[in-house]
Amino acid sequence: MAQDGASNEDDLTVKLTEIVFTNALIKQGLSKGAPTAQFMEHWEFLQLSVAMYINSELPGVPSQAGQKPMRGFVQRLKGKQGRFRGNLSGKRVDFSGRTVISPDPNLRIDEVAVPERVAKILTYPERVTSHNIERLRQAVRNGCDVHPGANYVTAGSSGFKKFLKFGNRGAIADGLRVGDTVERHIVNGDVVLFNRQPSLHKVSCPWCLSSRSPLFFDLATALYHVSPRASSTLADFQAE
Repeated sequence: MAQDGASNEDDLTVKLTEIVFTNALIKQGLSKGAPTAQFMEHWEFLQLSVAMYINSELPGVPSQAGQKPMRGFVQRLKGKQGRFRGNLSGKRVDFSGRTVISPDPNLRIDEVAVPERVAKILTYPERVTSHNIERLRQAVRNGCDVHPGANYVTAGSSGFKKFLKFGNRGAIADGLRVGDTVERHIVNGDVVLFNRQPSLHKVSCPWCLSSRSPLFFDLATALYHVSPRASSTLADFQAE
């Protein structure tokens, strides 16, 4: 419910209306040949409106008491609740996972050890060929709960997607054809992107090979080598 005299429109819409209206007043005064001193107040208000349209937290701008502060473009983009961190980086998406990290000096610096629970959920869509068909058939037979297994099979001809938690996995494996796509569990040797937020530069997201055998273990943390690469991502292994 809108308060008396208040508007339901967005802050940027209201401010853009003020900019257009003030600009029209100045244009009208110039066309009539009015002296500049008469519309200098409009000119200063136009400058303030354009500045607050971009950044509403400018120093020296008095805030109106009793009213909700306006949110400019800068306020909508920055911070934890902004578009980047709040709406883009923090979303749940396919083929990604998040967990705690722990140090392991036994790993190579280009390796990361993945928890088995994560490895069963994260999948890689691998196209069936004559070279990998038997390996992918075994992954389909293992299903969702046995690693290395698979979660989905997509038929190449019709695009029909089957969830391997249900149905006859043996029959699905026998019916696998070249051109189908199997979303298999990640296995040793897969290349993954390993990111630690905040992602300030490209070093924050190094590519890593998944670790050598034994890779998958019954823990909830990802193991990461203690190296200069760890310090470049600001990982301190305390509250991570």
